[in-house]
Amino acid sequence: MKKRGRPEIELTKSDLDELNAFIDSLYFLTKQQDRYKQISHKTQFSEDEVKLIKSNLREMKNHQKRLDTFKTIEFKSSTSQTLTDLEAEILNYDWSIRDDFFNAHKALNTYIQLEKITHNEIKRIDQKVRNERIKEVRQQQTEGQKQRTAENRQKYFTGATVLRLKQIFKQDHIDDIDFLRWLAVSALMWKGADHSYSLQQDKYLSAILEKVGTEISEVTDFIEKAKQDKRQ
Repeated sequence: MKKRGRPEIELTKSDLDELNAFIDSLYFLTKQQDRYKQISHKTQFSEDEVKLIKSNLREMKNHQKRLDTFKTIEFKSSTSQTLTDLEAEILNYDWSIRDDFFNAHKALNTYIQLEKITHNEIKRIDQKVRNERIKEVRQQQTEGQKQRTAENRQKYFTGATVLRLKQIFKQDHIDDIDFLRWLAVSALMWKGADHSYSLQQDKYLSAILEKVGTEISEVTDFIEKAKQDKRQ
């Protein structure tokens, strides 16, 4: 099972050579670097010494990361970008002075940690915005799908209604548009005839109902049922 925590560092001669060169390049040493300096000439190391070496190797990588960060801040100072207070503080340290040297590295550690926190926060916010956008798009798609489904259902229902009316009027041999035109023309003809001859007088209406009363009742019943149908 893989152990949690820091990854194990396998010591090699190349690692030791690199560490020795790094330690020799420093003007000022930390306590653990000074301790390593005292045993760097050895070829065999105890368990505690191996731990010390690994700790110094990690510090060597962190030191390089701080130097890279310092160069980035230094470059920023040559541009039109405004430096933060911490960045200005870091650039003002004199690395040839012991206290400034270590204070600069402490400040760089703080800067790197803040940058990491900021990056993670931006990433979190970006992910949140992305998730909200995905949710919004999905909701729009869902609403759109609901609307399309409702529209399709309405079309099917309306189509079925027209088909039934065509059957009642014995006009199912013509297409829907021609049927709607036939209905419109028939309604207008009735309107014109009623206006001219007052066809709703009892003497006319009774005779008309004898001819089409059954169809009128059938149409009326069908329309009432269609209005109450939940599928529309």
